[in-house]
Amino acid sequence: MTSGRHRFVILGGGTAGWMAACLIAHRCGPGRAEVTLVESPEIGIIGVGEGSTPQFKALFDELGIAEAEWMPRCNATYKNGIRFRGWSDRPGFESYFHPFQGDLDRHTAPAFFFNTRARRTGRDAPAHPDRFFVSARLAQDKLGPIPAENFPFVLGYGYHFDSHLVGEFLREHATTRLGVTHLTRLVTGARHHALGEIASLDLEGGEELAGDFFIDASGFRATLIQQALAEPFESFGDNLFNDAAIAMPSPRDADGTACETVSTALSNGWAWRIPLTGRTGNGYVYSSRYLDADAAETELRRHLGLLDADVPARRLQMRVGQVRRSWVSNCLAIGLSQGFIEPL
Repeated sequence: MTSGRHRFVILGGGTAGWMAACLIAHRCGPGRAEVTLVESPEIGIIGVGEGSTPQFKALFDELGIAEAEWMPRCNATYKNGIRFRGWSDRPGFESYFHPFQGDLDRHTAPAFFFNTRARRTGRDAPAHPDRFFVSARLAQDKLGPIPAENFPFVLGYGYHFDSHLVGEFLREHATTRLGVTHLTRLVTGARHHALGEIASLDLEGGEELAGDFFIDASGFRATLIQQALAEPFESFGDNLFNDAAIAMPSPRDADGTACETVSTALSNGWAWRIPLTGRTGNGYVYSSRYLDADAAETELRRHLGLLDADVPARRLQMRVGQVRRSWVSNCLAIGLSQGFIEPL
């Protein structure tokens, strides 16, 4: 510590890094911590995670940032839940909606549980989940989860957003409102104390960035947790086969913005569909063990009706698993640095 102030150093400027910077600076309060985020201008971010759970709302609520401030700047839309299509060929169950539950669902969920038990024990009771949760009806009608002021229940919901724009927004909030220092430097190595803790980061040009606690948000590179601290990585590839993805945009829906993520089963994985205000985000998560990238891209383009369209596609390889420990000594790995499983 310097002058009684804890020095936090965050490596990596994606959404994980800037979320950490905002939360640390916000929780510590003015003058109680020095928060520095360093990122290389030459290393990009993955940037295809464009859907959230309700916990993302909790983040902005904690930071005191209103939806009216951040959502328009990040092309964001509401997410009532996730629609699953093509996962069953049983008549009447080809699709179902997974809701983000809220207060109102406490009154309808017991009927759903009763009917599902009745159906499992041989009685002809309606048990499709879409009949019992308000979020499914909102998504069906392309309605958002914000009720009238006199509505007595709080609904659960998440968001869709442009992850690059969210990172930029949080960077601005961190640096202009919370006093976070932003450095654009290439990190070339790390120095250690005698007991093995990280003492500082070496920056290109001979500079040194010292800190008391380090957060590794460097993505799949895991620069601190694996390269500097040699924490082993444990693969989940033996039982989680999806390890690659194709991502590409398509035009926004002409008949209104959907308030749901759609997950559609394909031949060797599944496709996501995420509606934003200016475009639709799409992708195919698949197993490279059973499908090569060219075939996967062709299948996704056919699924989207873009087989002959001149729309660029990104090809991603994913390291599925986690580091054995995400917190080692004075370093915490977050986001892709600590691990990843495809988000189904």
